[in-house]
Amino acid sequence: MKKVGIIGTGLIGQTHAKCLQHIQNAKLQAIVQPMDELRNRQQEEFNCKGYANVKDMLEDKEIDIVDICVPTYLHCEMVKLAASYGKHIICEKPFALTLDEVDQMIQAVNKAGIKLLVAQVVRFWPEYAKIKEIVQKGLLGTGQRILTGCRLSQYPNWSGWFKDTSKSGGALFDLHIHDVDFAYYLFGEVESVYATGFKNSTGAWDHVISTLNFKSGDKAVIEGCNLMPDGYPFTMRMKVSGIEATVDLNYIGGYNVEGRDIAEKSLYYYKDKNKRQCIEVDDSDPYKLELEYFINTIENNDEINILPLTEVRKVIELMIAINKSLETNEIQYL
Repeated sequence: MKKVGIIGTGLIGQTHAKCLQHIQNAKLQAIVQPMDELRNRQQEEFNCKGYANVKDMLEDKEIDIVDICVPTYLHCEMVKLAASYGKHIICEKPFALTLDEVDQMIQAVNKAGIKLLVAQVVRFWPEYAKIKEIVQKGLLGTGQRILTGCRLSQYPNWSGWFKDTSKSGGALFDLHIHDVDFAYYLFGEVESVYATGFKNSTGAWDHVISTLNFKSGDKAVIEGCNLMPDGYPFTMRMKVSGIEATVDLNYIGGYNVEGRDIAEKSLYYYKDKNKRQCIEVDDSDPYKLELEYFINTIENNDEINILPLTEVRKVIELMIAINKSLETNEIQYL
């Protein structure tokens, strides 16, 4: 049984707290929430301890894992602090906006000898995991493949920090990163990127289309936008085509990712003429799968193979290259 402390109880922190209630070998031990009224309500809701500040929770020797669900600009500080207390860490994405902060966190984790998982949840999403399986098994045929995908949403209604691009990275780092990360997960090292898009009124790249050329010869064209009009549902699409077959995912949810229970989704495999195969997948909550995976790696002392920190760093490097392409209107070579 691993005991978990969550730092930050906004949308994603609450999502993780609810998932932990359904994981047999885990227990939510505590939350950190500085607002008294909210902390009291949430610790009653989740049947756990509540702390007003981070250090007090980290002093709790029963806590094995710290789940960092604070705004992006606080990740580096929180990861280094949790590592100094010898806690295993799961940290929300994006891990950081700069390679310097990425390197600081990796160094702190390695020095402490603890495990860290960056919560790129799409790698655990059942439909995307099935796409990965299909590609790995060569079911699209030999030779080059082309991925097209998009992730579209209304502007997030979180607190004001997200509007500060220096703190959030805008849709580029917060939303677009999901599909860029998954494309990297499928195809590996990137040779070059070119991106175009629009900035919002605060200077954030909030509508982006990126073209990625992989060293394997594979290609990807990916769109990310959080400027969709009111009423537009949270939408994810991905199509991967090879010489012999295509796999096609469509997902239309609610306002944001919390509408998973009402989402309309389909995953089809096309190979035979005039015929498509509907692929059934496990309907498990991807956030629960992600947490279970990390808890099990700690209990079994396994390596984090689904998302090693070397790949986390590569993807942040890739996002920085996409940002530079947007700013310069030039191809960036990696």
